[in-house]
Amino acid sequence: MAALTEIVPISLAFQENDQLYAAVRAYDEPYPPPGSVDWAAVLSAVVDRFYRTHAPCLSRLAGGNFTLVTTLPKPVRDRPDLEAPDRVQRIAKNVPSLRYLYRSVLEPGPAAAGMSERQAQEDGFTATGPVGGQRVLLLDGLWLRGGYVQSAVLALYRRKAAAVVPLVIARCIVPSYNGANTLIRDDASGEDFSFERCCLC
Repeated sequence: MAALTEIVPISLAFQENDQLYAAVRAYDEPYPPPGSVDWAAVLSAVVDRFYRTHAPCLSRLAGGNFTLVTTLPKPVRDRPDLEAPDRVQRIAKNVPSLRYLYRSVLEPGPAAAGMSERQAQEDGFTATGPVGGQRVLLLDGLWLRGGYVQSAVLALYRRKAAAVVPLVIARCIVPSYNGANTLIRDDASGEDFSFERCCLC
């Protein structure tokens, strides 16, 4: 089975006083305060701009143009009877360059209720529909520890996807976790964000 070797973040985010982190956490609030920012629309514009600029980089990683775009539902802990919400679906469907390839093909698997955020779970997700031979762009909002995305990648490869490239809006760094994270935060804070730059080019 193919392994996940690349994860492409649009930007780093930090849990402490970080607007991007707050936006990714809040964009799908079921009851947003009146007059609040429509973060889903803002993040859709971010994904659209990044993808239009870096589609060639991402496609090279996939071995060709993408034939499928999908997102992953987050598992509902302790309630496997509930359908997990697909938090990023609205964003994917709002991006013109992605929506025509979008299909929801992942659902919680037998091990969803106990899925770890830290490591891949073989049966955390189940891929449905025809994914064999597809080059898949897997869009997610926040990469913190990676377990969910890696579990989704395993599910897609289990159904014979040709390639899977995860694109996440924010790679979250917790500076207080260890010294390495503090160094990453300090180094990144000294450089302005630019849509012209990605970790692949």
